[in-house]
Amino acid sequence: MPLIVETGEGLENANGYTDAATVREYWEDRAQVIEADDIEVEAAIVVASQFVDLKFGPRFIGKKKNPDQALEWPRKCAGPYSDTSVPRQLIKAVAEYTKRQIDEPLQPDPGTGGEVIETTEILQGVGELTTRYAEGTGRTADDVRHPLAEGYLAPLLGIGGMNYLRR
Repeated sequence: MPLIVETGEGLENANGYTDAATVREYWEDRAQVIEADDIEVEAAIVVASQFVDLKFGPRFIGKKKNPDQALEWPRKCAGPYSDTSVPRQLIKAVAEYTKRQIDEPLQPDPGTGGEVIETTEILQGVGELTTRYAEGTGRTADDVRHPLAEGYLAPLLGIGGMNYLRR
């Protein structure tokens, strides 16, 4: 599926918060170049957007503008943030996570380990048994920390479960 960028309308088929050109510009401003082609960058944007929604979505302030929209933003009742656009902080966070996804998966399989990766048979009266097990990474999406991206997202998050601005 191609990248479909959320426009601020609450699209039912959007799968990303920004485009490849914006991600490249973000990193060029930081004197870094993304070597990947646009197809790989767009795929990483989809994963980064999904990662943000899954990890932070339940804590975002406000509520979805359209209950049928694919992504968590745009949102209504979200304080100073318009319900007709995606906040620039969210776009910056997705740009951060996109490069991280290109470099190493954001959502690694946790890998419990324990798979047999080497065995040696014992022949009666000859040799010894060698068994080696794979080590698990033990990593989950919750373990993935990127302070700069999380800092960009902080103003978009509710405090202590309070996700609605009340007046």
